[in-house]
Amino acid sequence: IKVNASKNDESEQISKLQSEVEALRAKLAEQASGVADTSKYEVQIEEMERFMKQTWDDKEKASVEHEEQRKKLEMEAKKNAEKAVEEKNRRIKLLEDKGDIELSIQDLRSTKDDTSCWSHCCDQWTKNISYVLSLEQRISSQCRAVGLCKDSVMQDLDAWCQQRVKEGRDVDEGSAANRMLLSQAERK
Repeated sequence: IKVNASKNDESEQISKLQSEVEALRAKLAEQASGVADTSKYEVQIEEMERFMKQTWDDKEKASVEHEEQRKKLEMEAKKNAEKAVEEKNRRIKLLEDKGDIELSIQDLRSTKDDTSCWSHCCDQWTKNISYVLSLEQRISSQCRAVGLCKDSVMQDLDAWCQQRVKEGRDVDEGSAANRMLLSQAERK
């Protein structure tokens, strides 16, 4: 068992306060003979006397009250942090439901912090998503071009077949003009 001795500073404080009280009383007595305002000194004297009379139980009660107040503030801060996280998740969910990836990533970037896993991922996502979206646009334009070309070939073949039928010739007859028209359709 270790015993740690500590100096009791309270007795020194009490003696200092008592000497201050005595000095203030002396000042008050001096000024009482005059017309000076003594009310502020009286308040100081009362506060010092109250402090000297304060017991350890009173100090402990004050300490418990401060601890309870601190815990309430911690709980309130925790609730506020949880609300902020819920709001952030709600906003991200709305953006996801909307289907706009770039807005979702911008929102994640605006709410990121250095401890979050998003801080390392978000920086590259924007570039990668922009690249993927540009590829998607190129592919869709190529698909449209292929569709138009196919429609053009089908119209040319249909027109050629109708012309052949009007002329009363067999569609399978292999003249040079027919072969040229078919080779053009093949190139398309």
